[in-house]
Amino acid sequence: RPFPGSPARRARGSVTAGTQVAGLEDLLSVSTLAQDVAATVELPRVWEPGGDEGQAATIIALIPAHNEETSIAATVASMLAQDLKPDRILVICDNCTDDTEAVARKAGADTFVTVGNVHKKAGALNQALAAVLPDLADSDLLLLQDADTLLNPGFSKAAINAMSDDVGGVCAQYDMATPRNFLERMQGSEFARSRRRIGRKDGRTKILVGIAAMFTAGKLREVIAARKAGILPGDPAVYMEMSLTEDYELSLAFRTLGYRLVCPDGCRPRTHAMPTLAKLWHQRVRWSRGGLDDLYVYGVTRTTAAYVADQTGRTLTMLTPFVYLAYLISLKLTYGHITWALPWLLINVLFVGERVITVRREGWRAMCVSLLLVPDLLYDWFMAAAYVSGLTKHLRGSATQWHET
Repeated sequence: RPFPGSPARRARGSVTAGTQVAGLEDLLSVSTLAQDVAATVELPRVWEPGGDEGQAATIIALIPAHNEETSIAATVASMLAQDLKPDRILVICDNCTDDTEAVARKAGADTFVTVGNVHKKAGALNQALAAVLPDLADSDLLLLQDADTLLNPGFSKAAINAMSDDVGGVCAQYDMATPRNFLERMQGSEFARSRRRIGRKDGRTKILVGIAAMFTAGKLREVIAARKAGILPGDPAVYMEMSLTEDYELSLAFRTLGYRLVCPDGCRPRTHAMPTLAKLWHQRVRWSRGGLDDLYVYGVTRTTAAYVADQTGRTLTMLTPFVYLAYLISLKLTYGHITWALPWLLINVLFVGERVITVRREGWRAMCVSLLLVPDLLYDWFMAAAYVSGLTKHLRGSATQWHET
């Protein structure tokens, strides 16, 4: 089902079996129905493991960087320390005004300088991918990662071992270095709970987080081809540049094409947490608003229904702290004091116990903070406020803003 206003829809109203799609002769053959598409295009399954380690012919690492002279050398070093080292490391210097390019070259990477990019990370990656993809075989691999992220040595091997014919992409689990302040410790606990949930799902995930992810060249070509055909929204490129959350939108794209997304335990790079409340606020408002915007573009389908349900549940969850706070205030104003009934106290004990247990791998400090409960509540209220802000911006349709974090 082409998206409204797409070239395919304007030309025919639908793409039907046996119809040749202009411009896609070398990429697509039209034949069968795919998930969530009323009449769509059969996209080739190209992953062919090779070699004793399952490594494809070539691994290309792409690192988008904007003024990252202080961190890029360490990032490149973590690439060079991989058990399965990339054949080429390409640092994408995007509108840099510092020495990122020189530092990256000195560290052992090649560089690619963007031209006139105004679409941040998505635009920088699209420019580099447009230059790199034509020279790659479908089974070659692309490792895309943030410039402030340090890969664990086994990342590439774990990602390749998780690849299969029905996997669209493999991404990293959020992990971070030793917290430098209380706010970073709270984010560390949040990431630990996220890893625990993913682990209980055997590595299945709905979102390919952008800190580090691996794809085959062929799968990325499929995304481009599907955008050309009107099956997916956006211009014919890997990333939809108008999205505030390009990794979330790409996840929706792969799921719409029928692929699974995985996040194996062996992919545990270390990335930075937001060091200030202002940066954390801007990050989470962008995440919440960007995800809602992307779902609106895709609409409700069998694929996106689960994402819509997640967002609905998240909205209700994020409103819960405000309802609870209002309840406590009403008790105080009505009776002059707050009385705690024993059954509710026991429920709170279970709640606190769950918070403590789920961060035990972060160490005793994280467990002690969760035991206090109040810091977790304050952090949850902050996250809820950021989510509500993003939801409000989405509903109002206000102009999108990108704040550096």
